[in-house]
Amino acid sequence: LGHLFYALLGTYYNCLKATRSGGAGTFVVGETVTGGTSAATGVIRRIRNTTTFYISITSGTFQTGETITGGTSSATGAIAFDSAIRAHVFQLLNTNNHPAYTIWAKDDVSARKASYGMLDELTLTQAVADFLKFKSSWQAKKEASDTVSPAYSAENAFLGKHAAVYLASALSGLDAASATALSEIMLTAKKNVQDYQAFGAGTDITSMHNKQFSVVGDLSAIFNDEVLKNLVVNSTLKAMRVELINTDVTIGSASNPTLTIDFAQCSFADWNEEGNLDDLSMQ
Repeated sequence: LGHLFYALLGTYYNCLKATRSGGAGTFVVGETVTGGTSAATGVIRRIRNTTTFYISITSGTFQTGETITGGTSSATGAIAFDSAIRAHVFQLLNTNNHPAYTIWAKDDVSARKASYGMLDELTLTQAVADFLKFKSSWQAKKEASDTVSPAYSAENAFLGKHAAVYLASALSGLDAASATALSEIMLTAKKNVQDYQAFGAGTDITSMHNKQFSVVGDLSAIFNDEVLKNLVVNSTLKAMRVELINTDVTIGSASNPTLTIDFAQCSFADWNEEGNLDDLSMQ
């Protein structure tokens, strides 16, 4: 899943998920922090709440329990973390040359590859009684025959029971928000990849470039109040968090596989009611 988000967004940071206790001041995203005991340094890439943030390591090795100091904010605090796991923070890279992959395929007829593969569209779907599923489309250079031996990594699946969606007036309010009762969510991210061909390129393209980035989605819920409907009617903007936590699996000492997707601002463009006479009324 991490490769899909890297191909989609273009930037990722391998981070410690740190929990702060004590100290003073407020850390800020992008500042450098230094360990008071280890002298290790790192950059805060994401702040989840006042006590949880993510640090990408620049040098050295942080020690759990040591006090860190922010280079910009001068904030301090003792940090604790699970050294057996890493969190990956993905952010949108503001260029038109996102990372490219070589796409491989092997079947009973042939083994082949296509280089310079750029992700064009990614759709994630989570229903209440199903696995988290994805569908992706790519653009790449023309295929070439090659030899490949596929290998697969075992992953921990996300199910409907692991999912929750939160809405708040601003990004800072998502941590305190209550989950919105939904039965399905679908998100589609589009990068509008366009190929470019220059003189002398022969029959293959010269390069590919991602253009405007957008995310659209659908939410489904039982229709028993007008809260979601009014988001459309009143043109209300909301921050949204989609989070899946597989509480059936423990990684490291006491952590769980987790996927969190935050949107700073969403608009709600359409609403409709579904259901026949003998069905539940859904929205």
